[in-house]
Amino acid sequence: MIKTKPRVCLVVPPDSIYVPAPGLEFYKESPLMSLTMMATLVLKKGYHAEIIDLRKGEPDRENITRYIANNFDICGITTWIHSYPFLEEVTSKIKKQNPKCLIVVGGPFFSSIPKLLMEHLPIDVGVIGEGEVTFIELLNHLYSNDGDLQNICGIAYNNRGKLNFTSVNLSQANLNNFPNPKLDLWPDGFGRKKGTIFYETSRGCPYRCSFCSDTIKKYFAKSPQKLASELEYIKLNYDISHFFFVDPCFNFTVDRVKVLCKVFEGLGITWECMLRIAKADYDMFSLMHKAGCRKVWLGVESLSEESLEKSGKGIKKDIIEGKVKQALEAGLRVICWFILGLPGETEATLDEMVNFTEKYQIIPRPNYLIPLPGTPYWDIAVKDFFSGEEIKCLKWVAEFGNGKKLMNFTSIPDRKLINVFDYFYGIMLQRGA
Repeated sequence: MIKTKPRVCLVVPPDSIYVPAPGLEFYKESPLMSLTMMATLVLKKGYHAEIIDLRKGEPDRENITRYIANNFDICGITTWIHSYPFLEEVTSKIKKQNPKCLIVVGGPFFSSIPKLLMEHLPIDVGVIGEGEVTFIELLNHLYSNDGDLQNICGIAYNNRGKLNFTSVNLSQANLNNFPNPKLDLWPDGFGRKKGTIFYETSRGCPYRCSFCSDTIKKYFAKSPQKLASELEYIKLNYDISHFFFVDPCFNFTVDRVKVLCKVFEGLGITWECMLRIAKADYDMFSLMHKAGCRKVWLGVESLSEESLEKSGKGIKKDIIEGKVKQALEAGLRVICWFILGLPGETEATLDEMVNFTEKYQIIPRPNYLIPLPGTPYWDIAVKDFFSGEEIKCLKWVAEFGNGKKLMNFTSIPDRKLINVFDYFYGIMLQRGA
């Protein structure tokens, strides 16, 4: 129990995977909307909230941990797969300098392997799944209750050396009930003349692609009325002229895309989004372009029929090619995600991807196949590459996506995969995204 209202910091770890291409610097500058909303809610409930964003540059971890340990009662840290070395170092240093500072960890990485992380790191509480509402429940409980956390759904916590898991949180946050986001809570008062921002109109992905570990499986969305008012608020108060919609399932239904386009057209904004390629067509692309869309990010992943089938993409190579042609004909710039090294890939199908990139002059966005926790590739990686030692696998995978390491799940020579990655990356830099 905390007798006075706790001072809270929310930490964004360094982002080691993406080195932004020219024009994509906003990747390391744009507020993360889920963390923005969490900070907004913390402040709205009367607690002190401060965001510590470490994505840009190489942070001085000694000074950061000292600052956190000396100034905050609760330190919340969001996580991604490449966050583990940072988590390991920073959580131990904070606890060493201030054992009373409560460390709360959440995010997609934590939610995929909570038990492993709770057992190996000095974490007091872990939030599994969506964090905003649960984190506020936790703050209120610590401030006003007897310290028993068992009644808070969707968390893991350590109590006198014993690891406890509460019941699964089956409820979903009602995105329509959230207040307008306070973007000026970000360092340097983000918002003025920045131009582009990440934004979500919905959450969740019901699909089961084998390479993805999305921990929110059920789709749910903001209402058109909420979207219109919130986007207008952001546009007017923070000088935002362009939105990057990061919904995993932006085109979940055709009807919803039509509604969204009507909202966006009325606001006079420009935007881009990620689309599930199997559910898009020329009419959708044209409608989106008319409503201000200038760019689409398509999860092509591979042009190998075997890889597409094993991945659960539910689409054929010729359909992919047709969809890309339709997007280009509608006047959109097309960025294609490629995953190099999916099972079933061959040297010949890699060459097909190169030819495809040149034929349509699309912008490639390459990644190696990353064995994410919660996917079958994680189990294979731990067993076959690290003799069952999960922590060693975590540390290796943390540096996996930077183009310098790869874990090869195919019979393709490593050098071929590296050469194709380097080629795509070079084309991406030339063409810009």
